[in-house]
Amino acid sequence: MEAKLDSVLRALGDRADADAIRMREVEEHRDQLRRAEREQQHRLEHQRIEQDRADRLRSEITDWRWASEIRDYTHQLLQRLPTLEEEDAGRIEAWCRWADTYADQTDPLCHL
Repeated sequence: MEAKLDSVLRALGDRADADAIRMREVEEHRDQLRRAEREQQHRLEHQRIEQDRADRLRSEITDWRWASEIRDYTHQLLQRLPTLEEEDAGRIEAWCRWADTYADQTDPLCHL
């Protein structure tokens, strides 16, 4: 009986040791999962920031090109002023000044 009791106590001790090892492994696994989740969140945030920057860049380039096209267009119109009647020339010149002002307001290079 004493041998049996020793055997049962040893088995319980071994099981307790195995349970403690298993608990440490479970905690380590949970820690790894938490770290992986934090890293994934960091990657996603970095991707979101990069996408926001790319969207901003695309928008600024679009605005810059639009302002350049406005200026090119008004330049071409102003070249034709001498061929127009005075009334038309005055109207178009005023409109070109407004358009150039608008181009300056929308051009991101004018507002760094």
